[in-house]
Formats: sequence, C-alpha cells, structure tokens
Amino acid sequence: MNKNIIMIGLILSVILIVGCVQTPPESYPSIEGNWILRHYSWEGNLTETESVQIERDNDIVTIFSGDEVLCNGTIIKNNQTYPKNHTDNILKCNDFRGLGVNVIFIYNESYLETELPLCESCNPSIFTKE
Repeated sequence: MNKNIIMIGLILSVILIVGCVQTPPESYPSIEGNWILRHYSWEGNLTETESVQIERDNDIVTIFSGDEVLCNGTIIKNNQTYPKNHTDNILKCNDFRGLGVNVIFIYNESYLETELPLCESCNPSIFTKE
C-alpha cells in the first residue's frame, strides 16, 4: 500500500514539473520600436493615424503614444481556438486605450492588429512598423 502511494506521488510530481515549462522570452518576436497605429471606422474608413512606441522587457510590453501609456501587457502563446486572427503569439493587455481591447495579435515583427473593439463604431486598429 505504501509503495503505491509513493509511486502515485512521484508520478504526480513529474507531471506538475512538466506543466511548468515556459517559452523563453528570447523566442518571442522583436516588436519593440516605433510604429504607426491606424484606427478605422466600422465601414473600414481610416479615422486616425498616430505614431506609437513599443517597449519590451522580456515578455512584458508597454505601448506609448508620446507620454501617454496606451497599455501594459504580456506576450503569451496564442491558445485561442477560433481560426480568424490565428497567430503564434498575442499581447494580452489591460484595456487598450479604453476601447475594450484586451488582445493584440502579433502576426510578425512588423504587423500587429487589435481584436475587435467593444465600441460599436470601430474596426480593429492596425500597427505597422516604421
């Protein structure tokens, strides 16, 4: 009986250790730098363009527009199940500029796109590297 408990405990310990493996930050895309951020109306018309800066410290990201912090977030692997906007990594952030955006899709090191904002008159905003 005691041997069985020890074996089960050993197996559970091994499973828990394997579950803690994280992606190393150096494998995340290099998105820091200067970007152009474009906002679009529901009809797809460009409504605003601005320059923003992205700073990254390992997996922690901050997006600035001048002195204003637009959002803070963390780069994580994209485990979302729906096929639209499927990317390897996403930026999981707090409410991006009050638009109800909590996910920014990282397509590559020069193109990012927000999820659909909660505002009824907006389309996703698009980041392109300068």
